[in-house]
Amino acid sequence: MDDTLNTLIEPENIPFSFDTIGWIVSLYLIFALIISFLIYKLVQYHRNKYRRIAINRLLDIKNSTTLSMAQKANLTNNTLKQVCLHKFPRKEIASLDDIEWFGFLNFHMRKPCFDMLTFESFQKGLYKNSQLKPEIINCFIAQSITWIDKHVV
Repeated sequence: MDDTLNTLIEPENIPFSFDTIGWIVSLYLIFALIISFLIYKLVQYHRNKYRRIAINRLLDIKNSTTLSMAQKANLTNNTLKQVCLHKFPRKEIASLDDIEWFGFLNFHMRKPCFDMLTFESFQKGLYKNSQLKPEIINCFIAQSITWIDKHVV
């Protein structure tokens, strides 16, 4: 057989360089995506500042040894109302109490975090001056922290 048919003819090597326009466009696109992501995270961080402040306030209330149970209940309820007033219309929030307040809080969650028994016990202690147990207050504060962290506006 003929040897000329069996040999491959290879093309010349093409020099590789990052100086081409495609690499520069790709680099600018990657930088733009990174900057956009960082701006998005910064805006999200500033939007959720009220959540961090409220959660820290509730943790301070929960860990306080100088406050009575009635004071803890009152401060917890006030903190929840302040968070709601920050994000929802005042007319909608100001008149809510008892069952309407419970419904409002659970309505603005993907999965409701307040259970009716704890909420009713807490409301009785708050508005009807019945004795509040520390377990109920701690449970309500934990549910409030969950609500503040995960509520939907």
